[in-house]
Amino acid sequence: MSANGASDEVPIRGLPNNERINRLKEHFIQEFGYEPLFFVRVPGRVNLIGEHIDYCGYPVLPMALEQDILIAAAILNKPELHVLNVNNKFSNYETEIKSCEDINIISDPNGKPFWYNYVLCGVKGALEFLDGKITSGLQLCVDGIVPPASGLSSSSALVSAACLALLYAQNVPLSKTDIASLCAKCERYIGTQGGGMDQAIAFLAEKNCAQYITWQPLNATPVALPENAAFVVAHSLAEANKAATNDFNRRVIECRLAAKIIATCAGAATDNKIITLSQVQNKLDNTLEDMVNLVHKYLPKELYTKGEICDILNVNEQELEQFYLTPNTKHLTEFKLKQRALHVYEEAIRVENFRKHCSQTMPNGTKVNGNGVNGNGSCENGGDKDIIDVLGSLMSGSHHSLKELYECSHDNLDHLVNISKEMNVHSRLTGAGWGGCIIALCPKEKVDNYIDHLTENFYTQNNLDNISHPDNIIKDSNKNFIVNNNILGDVQDSLLKNKIEEDIKMSATDNKSRDEVMAARQAKKLAKQKGKGKESVQNETKEQNPTKPVAPKAEPAPSVEKNVTKEEQKPVKEPTSKGKDEVDRAVKVEPIIEIADRSKEDIKAERAAKKAAKQAKKKGAIEGEKEDVKVPEKPAAKEVSKHINEDMTVKDVVETLRDIAIVAKEMKDVTVKVSAIDLSGKKAEESNKSKAELKAERRAKQEAQRAAKQAAQEKAAAAAKPKVEAKAEGDAAKAKEEKTQKQKTLEKPKVKSGHRVNWFQHLYKEHDKEALKSIAINSNLHPAIVKLGVQLASKVVSGSNARCVALLDALKK
Repeated sequence: MSANGASDEVPIRGLPNNERINRLKEHFIQEFGYEPLFFVRVPGRVNLIGEHIDYCGYPVLPMALEQDILIAAAILNKPELHVLNVNNKFSNYETEIKSCEDINIISDPNGKPFWYNYVLCGVKGALEFLDGKITSGLQLCVDGIVPPASGLSSSSALVSAACLALLYAQNVPLSKTDIASLCAKCERYIGTQGGGMDQAIAFLAEKNCAQYITWQPLNATPVALPENAAFVVAHSLAEANKAATNDFNRRVIECRLAAKIIATCAGAATDNKIITLSQVQNKLDNTLEDMVNLVHKYLPKELYTKGEICDILNVNEQELEQFYLTPNTKHLTEFKLKQRALHVYEEAIRVENFRKHCSQTMPNGTKVNGNGVNGNGSCENGGDKDIIDVLGSLMSGSHHSLKELYECSHDNLDHLVNISKEMNVHSRLTGAGWGGCIIALCPKEKVDNYIDHLTENFYTQNNLDNISHPDNIIKDSNKNFIVNNNILGDVQDSLLKNKIEEDIKMSATDNKSRDEVMAARQAKKLAKQKGKGKESVQNETKEQNPTKPVAPKAEPAPSVEKNVTKEEQKPVKEPTSKGKDEVDRAVKVEPIIEIADRSKEDIKAERAAKKAAKQAKKKGAIEGEKEDVKVPEKPAAKEVSKHINEDMTVKDVVETLRDIAIVAKEMKDVTVKVSAIDLSGKKAEESNKSKAELKAERRAKQEAQRAAKQAAQEKAAAAAKPKVEAKAEGDAAKAKEEKTQKQKTLEKPKVKSGHRVNWFQHLYKEHDKEALKSIAINSNLHPAIVKLGVQLASKVVSGSNARCVALLDALKK
């Protein structure tokens, strides 16, 4: 039994008939071919106050959310695990689950856990609890609506749901406290040394109140909140995966070392066992205020080295690493022990004060019960406004300590907190930190203005234009907890958008051009503009057709829901409009070339394709080895903008731009085919030659005639000259020979090729390297000019742009 007399067993309820359940069931049927046997649901959580102190043994004050992890499950008659996600961006996974040792939890090359690693943690912990005695396997289909990496316990909820599913499949009954303690151990397989707050609130939560959770033994006491108080959760747009770095574990071992040094210096510890800061307090039988004084006394330095810690504890470095450090913290050489211990003890004081102010006497002078809850479950305190200010100041003090002493905040979190202060609203980061969400406390009458203030001063400035307005704020039944649900949803879209933008930036290795990247960005911009245009229409529709939203509220414990219906239900999917993430995915699958921002190469390709089309049209068909080339008409920029108008849906925009991409691809294929066509050589085909070919031939003929005329003139002049003495003739012959040799040296070498094309005889040809060596160099030229000439002659520098840049560079020198 729990503290308020509720059952301590995990509830098993009938299967509700709602859209999400039916959608998950249909997905399961599509993947596995039959209906799931049961469903498991575990909620996320938000911590009101008491951050980073659960693993130090101190109480915390969290509350469960409506956002949850939902798993559809079926039992296999063999020890196998099959895991998939309704979100296609998450990969499927399967493995054997014969024993705990057979499950290897490996992260990606960057050290970030795969999503299914959290499922494996739950399964591995359950196998360890069952001592490998497993008779069946599982097929799991996961649907999560807790924003990932947001500090709202999405990972812990997934671990707990997987563990609960396997235990239920093996017919193992467990109490809420037992399963909560087991799941807390399960998550440590991922590598983080966390406490048990997330799992405890997931299984011990109750409606309409927060929970004051204590340890050793695990216990949860409901705490009601002021009637006029509202809590708002807002995302910082920064991901915070505590398992991806050693930041979290570093804080854990710093608290361990601080506790060990205080206990050693105070004479309360002589062995090498790990001790927490709360255990030190209990051993010394001191108050929290006394422990703050002991921190200043025994930990006076701001920074401690590994060697200094070894000297204090009388151990060597190897023993220190073995007894106190984790695998991902053994390389650390400096530790901030004083700051971490001060935060823990002072945060524990703030939690006690927070709970005390929620348990004050009511206006009529009657005492409420020990936790401040009256008969209807609400906290009817006098002077709600004053209490909100007191509770808010405790939350602000918590954030300041997390930022300055524990150093786990983030610039975006601090910015949100500062924006909140502009409206006299107190807030703090919630969760492990380094990103994720803030939780703010304000009077209910200020909630709408506060949400608008956040939207205008944070989300709009961070280019998240479709943040919801007060119409989309969701309230729970007890009017104590308010979450801007669309902010959380938009955050997931934003994170997906950032991920796709990173993929596009990395796509250079996948042969994507700059035009394709620019086209992807243009598609997203068009989708965003379309969303703006529909905003006013959507608001009017909401007023005319109000819907009943699913409320993020203080949730009960997780449950196993049996699929008791025998008739096969095949729900019809309702058509839904594409969101930003779907548009981005479509853009990523079909890269688009932007017509309005074509490169020089695209223009040349288009011209060549048009010429080839004209030739093919005149001739009818190219005979022999020549291929028939069909040139698709490429829409102009004006036509594109003409088709993409405000009346188009997002889907139409994507399809239109996708068609443009196909046309661009066909244009490139045409260019390749045209360049491969052999149109050289025969007089019978001269009528089919292009203007460029005829012009090149005329130029070559003119050059030949000019050379012949000049030779005839020189011959006539030589015949008319009188003969001179032999010596003069010898000199003239020698000079003529030198002139001839010089002309041969400067003459462009002919390229030996079995296949010559007359079109390009006027173009520059590569010089023979031996001929380059004999070029006479004018000593009056600057070396940079000489170098440029050699580079141009040897074709080291080619292309108009490159030649221009090289010339400017040479002139600069």
